[in-house]
Amino acid sequence: MLFGIAVILLCQLIGNITSHAFQLPVPGPVLGLVLLLVFLWARDNFAPVSSSPAYYSVEKTGKYILANMSILFVPASVGIIQKLDIFAHNGWTIAIAIMASTILALAASAYTFIFVARLVGSKESDK
Repeated sequence: MLFGIAVILLCQLIGNITSHAFQLPVPGPVLGLVLLLVFLWARDNFAPVSSSPAYYSVEKTGKYILANMSILFVPASVGIIQKLDIFAHNGWTIAIAIMASTILALAASAYTFIFVARLVGSKESDK
């Protein structure tokens, strides 16, 4: 599990360094996730990379983190309770902003999926 945490944090660190060094508009953790995706893809597709069972501890660590992710919401919940007077005063504005951003995120995800499906479908039909 220690190896998995080290790989995940190393990918995030490399992403942060890359983002800051090249002044990219993409956040470092996003670049780190892309790097982790490339690492996992290479692990599954190339025999020399996947020869060690330690490489599969990244998946085990990720599942453990996801299973315990609810604990990460405790500080945010405590912060909301501490600022309840602000939420009571601006509750409708916050609720509308949350609903609008959720709808926009869902629409962006759907259109991205449709775009990629058409792109992949057109490449597969060319073969």
